[in-house]
Amino acid sequence: LNGTVPYAMLSTALKGFVPNGTEAVLESVARFAAKQVWAAMNNKTIVTTQDIAEARAKWAESLRNTRDLCRNVVLPLAYWGLVQSKVGALAYVCYLVWCICKTFRAKLSEAILHGKSVAGFGEQSREGFFEATLFPGYVYSACWLSFHVVQGLLLLFFSLVALMIIDDTRRWCLVKLEAALTPLVIMVLIKALLFRKGIFECFLLDGTRDIKRHWFYSITFPAFIACNFIVGLYYGVARAGIAVVVSLWRCSRVDLLVVPRDLQKKMNLDMAYLSFLSVVGLAE
Repeated sequence: LNGTVPYAMLSTALKGFVPNGTEAVLESVARFAAKQVWAAMNNKTIVTTQDIAEARAKWAESLRNTRDLCRNVVLPLAYWGLVQSKVGALAYVCYLVWCICKTFRAKLSEAILHGKSVAGFGEQSREGFFEATLFPGYVYSACWLSFHVVQGLLLLFFSLVALMIIDDTRRWCLVKLEAALTPLVIMVLIKALLFRKGIFECFLLDGTRDIKRHWFYSITFPAFIACNFIVGLYYGVARAGIAVVVSLWRCSRVDLLVVPRDLQKKMNLDMAYLSFLSVVGLAE
């Protein structure tokens, strides 16, 4: 604050009224007063000791509320979500083992009763009995990976549920969800109701699903392409999510082929499935 008008005025006005030994105290008083005046001149809030005490009290209260929230809400929800995710992951592993046993019995019955080769790989399954020794390792690896992947996905789901339960985070989540989903819902409704049902099927097509207004159809069809382009972007993201989930599910199933069948015949990329067929062929 040196050089400012309030400090210069205060220091000059007060120096003649105090002894020389108190100039240091006078300088500190002048600095504090100049700071207050300068804040008032700039429309700033003047901080006092009472304001500082109130801020400290509010901070302590907020800290206590946060500690109580973690102790009474967050930690119980986290423990509940962890237990439920482990139970769900264990249930999925049991489901995988049941599917493997079911497919094994089905393929073995088909090979014995009907005299059919094992899913088209009969010669490979009989010649590659060594691959059958790898099957327990493949099953354990698939179950271990599936357990942790499912547990992580369930923990993510229960974390979102916990955010929706807590009052402060629920309001924030609802605002974000509303901002993200409202345009998507509006676009889907416009596509499904207005464009498809209202204009395309009722106005452009007749009872036999043939075009009845060719001139209007040639005009509106490019408009449909442009309008559905944005909706198609969201559908592409949804398709990618579905593909990831289905791919993870098929990868956890050693009794299902995860690569194209022609590619498997040429290169045997899915060694876990080949090991499963070897087990069936060995049992046969």
